[in-house]
Amino acid sequence: MSINIERPQDPGRPGRGSDARTQDRFESTVRLTGRLTREPDLYALADGTYVCQMLLAVEQMGRDGTPGFINVMVAGRTAGACADSLRQGWLVTVAGRLQYGEWRDAAGHERSGHSINAVLVEPKGFSSGHGAAVGSGA
Repeated sequence: MSINIERPQDPGRPGRGSDARTQDRFESTVRLTGRLTREPDLYALADGTYVCQMLLAVEQMGRDGTPGFINVMVAGRTAGACADSLRQGWLVTVAGRLQYGEWRDAAGHERSGHSINAVLVEPKGFSSGHGAAVGSGA
């Protein structure tokens, strides 16, 4: 299964979003395939929304062709499905919005990095060789 994300069409400008807000929303959409480096972590926010966090290792995304690591966050019903069905070491494809953030670690050092707010997680590495997509159902 693959994901197709299409921009809304503006009749006056084929291939362009109908307004800048809509167009910007699609400019940072990414799709990556990699292995989960740890078990998915499921937790609930104060408003009751479930969130699943995962760390994805992507081949040749790092310096000099080394693996790169990116945090992936999934919210809503999809979060529970990911936590229930995915395991460390599995090959998965994720699609969603690329985000950049800055923070301070426990030692007070400034840190920064990218993450993906996923709308689709597609397992590729079931032991049987078959996977089923886990789509956004929030």
